[in-house]
Amino acid sequence: MNHQEEQQYLNKLGRRLKQLRTEKGLTQSQCGVDDRTIRRIENDGEIFNPSYLILVEIAEGIGVSLKELVDFD
Repeated sequence: MNHQEEQQYLNKLGRRLKQLRTEKGLTQSQCGVDDRTIRRIENDGEIFNPSYLILVEIAEGIGVSLKELVDFD
């Protein structure tokens, strides 16, 4: 995967996270991890590649499965 493809994938993750979070009426600080981490993931202009464990914590924090969090295709 090249740099541009990585950026597109991470942007999709950020949009998906924001979609799920807002559908549930949650603020960035209510997602199971530091709100700065959520901001970095949701920000399309920044490349931030969260670890698997961070994604698990976020999924648990917003009440979805990890599969649902990363299902954005």
